[in-house]
Amino acid sequence: KKKEKKIGEIMAKPSWNKTLSEVLKQQTRTVTLKSQKTGNEYQTDVIPNLVVLSTGSVETVADKYIYSVVDTQNDLEYSIKVSNKVDVDFGDRLQFKNVRGGVTSSGFGWYAAESVTAVQRNA
Repeated sequence: KKKEKKIGEIMAKPSWNKTLSEVLKQQTRTVTLKSQKTGNEYQTDVIPNLVVLSTGSVETVADKYIYSVVDTQNDLEYSIKVSNKVDVDFGDRLQFKNVRGGVTSSGFGWYAAESVTAVQRNA
């Protein structure tokens, strides 16, 4: 006889949250990071190396820099926050290290990276 679950018993809830790899259409790996706020370690998915194009826009917010970027291969446009600054022009290729992110209350995403470098164009 099949055992039926009663209402209120622990059951899996369906989730509409997507993973970072599903959202940005990139390969990810799981790494252990340390929270700057609490000092606690946590595991999260990151994109080890992400190369995207700059829109030429960099915004400064509380000692961090927010780069507006486009991923022309996957037809995506978003912003990535990072602690270092590089000079950018429209169309410059940028490489971000260990990009992580998540969903915000508005339903859109936030993205942050360890660092950013400008990728030199081949002459």
